[in-house]
Amino acid sequence: MHCNNSLRSYCNGDNIRFFHYHSWCKGWIFCSVEASLKNYKGELTVEEAKNLAQAGKKEEAKKLIEEAKKDFKEAVAIDPNYVKAKKNLSRISMAIPVTL
Repeated sequence: MHCNNSLRSYCNGDNIRFFHYHSWCKGWIFCSVEASLKNYKGELTVEEAKNLAQAGKKEEAKKLIEEAKKDFKEAVAIDPNYVKAKKNLSRISMAIPVTL
């Protein structure tokens, strides 16, 4: 589960951030919109890679996993405090040999 409510936003230079409730960590936190979008893109890419792997298209799936890993790294670079992106990056880094 990602977020339930956006409460307010502010601009910190080029990085727009918003304050919202994360149900998975049971707390209100500021998140970067750009980092959140990169993380979400990575999550979608991982799902697509899983589907390809199940269909026997292992090489295509590996390429998508690398793309997802790049998206998660970019999300963490944009917002180093983005816990969910860090967890996704950690999971995908450990899962590549196992999943594919």
